[in-house]
Amino acid sequence: MPRFLQNPITMVNASGVVLTDSHGKQYIDLESGIRNVLLGYSQTEIVEAIRVQLQNLPYARGAHFGNEAALQLASKLAALSPVKQPRILFHNSGSEAVEASLKIVRQLAFMRRDGRTSVITLKKGYHGQTITALSASGEHYSKEPFEPLTEGFISVDVPTSAAEADQVLSIVQSNLSIGAIMIEPILGNGGIVSIPEEYLLRIRQICNEHDLLLICDEVTTGFGRCGKWFMSESYPPDILIVGKAITNGYLPLSAVIVTEKVWQEFDRCGNFRHGQTNLNHPVCCAAGLATIEILSRMNAPEVCKRKGLELQGGFEGLRQSGKVTELRGTGLMWAIVFDEAIHRKHDSNKWLQLLLLDQGFIVGQIENTVFLSPAVITESSHMQHFVERLQKAFG
Repeated sequence: MPRFLQNPITMVNASGVVLTDSHGKQYIDLESGIRNVLLGYSQTEIVEAIRVQLQNLPYARGAHFGNEAALQLASKLAALSPVKQPRILFHNSGSEAVEASLKIVRQLAFMRRDGRTSVITLKKGYHGQTITALSASGEHYSKEPFEPLTEGFISVDVPTSAAEADQVLSIVQSNLSIGAIMIEPILGNGGIVSIPEEYLLRIRQICNEHDLLLICDEVTTGFGRCGKWFMSESYPPDILIVGKAITNGYLPLSAVIVTEKVWQEFDRCGNFRHGQTNLNHPVCCAAGLATIEILSRMNAPEVCKRKGLELQGGFEGLRQSGKVTELRGTGLMWAIVFDEAIHRKHDSNKWLQLLLLDQGFIVGQIENTVFLSPAVITESSHMQHFVERLQKAFG
């Protein structure tokens, strides 16, 4: 943990969107954990759901038995999800859910005996930290130390228009090993880059025409953060991967949501040869159920959309000053790209992140880009205060 060793901060308390360290210093969390604490840190309803479930049924073997919390959460997700007639498996993390999804692709090829095990992904996509999830990702820095990586992934350029789907079509037509295409609708770690919807609609069409699975990784974008329950509602995937905000970060949970077309084939040919100790964990699912009830009650997608427009308006002054060269994002997920010349004046690639941390704001930074993914309960005054500090930091 080099970041902790270089700047040791131990958090001891959290309330609303504010974290307090062991010295009493407070920080406004504008990254909402790692984009997972969408509702902030004071949701007693989730805590109570966890307590009740711990008393009633703390654990049940997920691969053998059902439990009420998992069944109820699956029912809620089925109603919200764009996936048709789904079945759902609950895992511990986005990385594990990605692994399970890729195992579905490979077992499907095994059952069909057609060799279609390869997956097309985007060059700047990010799908997790396990070896195979890293292999599917596009970021070289995270992958390099762990080679040799899992084979079977073909990466294509991040598109700017629907016409670039022709590159994917060409690969599919020439490579008979392709079984699926996996895409984040908005690249998170790749810089908050939105994939054109027309491109994704064309990818859905290509998958239909060539009997491929479309996998949408919405671990970051799901549950309203970007103004929709799920960004893939216009191009329903065969497999939808969700996580992060599903329990508001209170417990680890993710889900693989699989369409009827896929699970029926498994029913005919045998079971999915996959299992984990904490599959469909009842306490985590109880936290997820409480989280989704709160998000539904407040109409989270609309609130995130409205607050996102407020954020964008607040950032416009920075753009007009010339110190911010680009704003990317939607809802409550944003990237602020600032002048490269300002960035080059500093030795550390994280200088602005560290400066703002010292001033009581938690943000992300990669090179000359600041990342913000605030909680839905973040107040306008928090953001105004942040914009003022950012303006001063740029000088």
